[in-house]
Amino acid sequence: MKNIPSKLFLLVLAALFIADTIKPVRAFSDFEKRALAQFPRFDLSSLIDNDYTKDLESYINDQFFGRDFWVSLKSTIEDGLGKTENNGILIGSDKYLFEKKFTLSRQAILNIGYLNEFKELYADFPLTIMLAPNSDAVYPEKLPIGTPQFDQISQIKQWEDELGLLNVSDKLLTHKESSLYYLSDHHWTLDGAYLAYQAVMESWGLIPMDLDSFDVKEVEGFLGTYYNKARPKDYPPEILKYIDPQILSYLTGDKFNDSLIDKEALGSSDKYGAFLHGNHGYAQIIVRETLIPNRILVIKDSYANSLIPFLTSHFDVIDVVDLRHFNGSLKTLISGSDYKQILFLQNFNQFSLDVNVAKLRY
Repeated sequence: MKNIPSKLFLLVLAALFIADTIKPVRAFSDFEKRALAQFPRFDLSSLIDNDYTKDLESYINDQFFGRDFWVSLKSTIEDGLGKTENNGILIGSDKYLFEKKFTLSRQAILNIGYLNEFKELYADFPLTIMLAPNSDAVYPEKLPIGTPQFDQISQIKQWEDELGLLNVSDKLLTHKESSLYYLSDHHWTLDGAYLAYQAVMESWGLIPMDLDSFDVKEVEGFLGTYYNKARPKDYPPEILKYIDPQILSYLTGDKFNDSLIDKEALGSSDKYGAFLHGNHGYAQIIVRETLIPNRILVIKDSYANSLIPFLTSHFDVIDVVDLRHFNGSLKTLISGSDYKQILFLQNFNQFSLDVNVAKLRY
């Protein structure tokens, strides 16, 4: 009788192990609204650098049996205890959710070096670099009291002086009374994206279109990545705004689209994924046919997905590269195209962790 609890425990462990082994590997979590880690490819160098072990740990954490249930249970318990942090998300005032980030990562320093190399390599091209601050930098007063959050604004200012970044922080801070970021998500809203577009146009000596000149549409029921990590109780869904400018074609891989907005995604749980039909390694937007097209290259993360539609008012061809999924050669792409502008745009948190920025060198 004394051994029954031990046997039951071992039986449960065995059942979980079997279930974990036979269940299919998921690529995306609808529950958390993010891509899940896949089984890492083994090579000796990654093992020596400890990268393989870290990737394997991420794979196990992301793919374990019943992950959605356990994440939801943890969130419910944390919320019930009144904690101001859950799963790396800070629970701020007025329904604001933020990603916890207390220090500057080593990867961010490496990535600044890669940007410097890229800037020197393409010195003959008009290159604009923008690192967008995240919502906690623009609305620090909404953070939990006493949170030692990293000062993105000061760091961006330092890099502006050292690297010549286009600093959009002041413009965002000046207009912070508007809803510039989603409460429940890590992205800026259409209003935030518009201000960044405005700053880019002004830096190029171009006149930005008025926001009122675009047909702004809305969809209800948006809950973003921060919400799906923290799962606070009684959280109200938000409104997602978008524009869908007229284009000739939008090529992603081998798929042609006649719109920059994925209408099906607007009705799904991943509504932000409607912008540009999600993230792709390389995509091309043909806005209009001209004899000598005005071309731009945008190297970006998902922050740019809601900004790029504004660029269709100024460019005939927009090439879009997301380094996280890009396996080609930027040197080949840039040398074979007559780009009038090159825009690098990532949000601060993504830039600070993105090992793929190293691809700028190739």
